Amino acid sequence: MGYGVIVGPWTGRTVLTWKQVEGGLIPKLSEALNIWQTGLGIQFQEVKADSPHFTVKLVERGKTSWSRPLNLLSLQKTDTLGTCLHEIGHLLGISHEQDRAELRQGFYTDGLGRNLLFGLEGANLRAPQLQNYDPHDPVSIMQYPENHYLAAVKPSMGDFATAKAINGW
Repeated sequence: MGYGVIVGPWTGRTVLTWKQVEGGLIPKLSEALNIWQTGLGIQFQEVKADSPHFTVKLVERGKTSWSRPLNLLSLQKTDTLGTCLHEIGHLLGISHEQDRAELRQGFYTDGLGRNLLFGLEGANLRAPQLQNYDPHDPVSIMQYPENHYLAAVKPSMGDFATAKAINGW
């Protein structure tokens, strides 16, 4: 299945509202949201009002990312469907598959010897708040290296099951 947060960020909510706060059209975003909502049985609804559950920003420079404390999904026009699916996986509470304690030892680092854990650097920053939801899923959209998910067109069945387990859907 997968690896992710213990307490789901969206528990009890089956309609997740979002608002784009910066930039223009992100070509693969709608397709990625539709894939996730179909697989999860939830709804992503774009709103114009203030206080959405999460916000989306088109970044011209910088990098694609998910910021959990800010509920901000930053994407680029050139991001692939797989990249959008991966970042939405973080939004749903799923971590990188290789961040599991049994796989963490040097499997993927940022080039400076630091493991990447749920969008943060350092091997111990998030470990107590993350858990295995089943054995390692090598076909997960959350699996590094990046070339694995860059070309992906859908999350694995384990990804859907993990998001459901995390958020109580």
